[in-house]
Amino acid sequence: MLTDQFRIKFVFDGVGGNNFFLDDINIGNGVYNGVESVSGAKVNVFPNPVSDELTIVLSGGKGTQCYATIYDIAGRAMYNEDIALKRDGNTSVSISALPTGIYILAINTGNGISYKKVVKE
Repeated sequence: MLTDQFRIKFVFDGVGGNNFFLDDINIGNGVYNGVESVSGAKVNVFPNPVSDELTIVLSGGKGTQCYATIYDIAGRAMYNEDIALKRDGNTSVSISALPTGIYILAINTGNGISYKKVVKE
């Protein structure tokens, strides 16, 4: 039976102080903060931080049709668009309508999804 509610309990019994650290647990819809790539394709963005136009470069992505999604830090999709990378493997998207903040760019090439953190100023 599948459920959307569950509990995880971590128990640590140690002697001599606080030496237990837990960080970066991701459970959910596939939005991962800090993950460069899960598809083998390298995504670069510039400028970062960005104010208006974000240039996306996908290594090995010359002439590729992709789908770009930008998520806010709460995981809400703030931008969705089919994009075609030019012959040099890059394209630009306008994010001037997005509020200032930290976002995750997801590029779906059909062979996998690559993620990049983007700061909007």
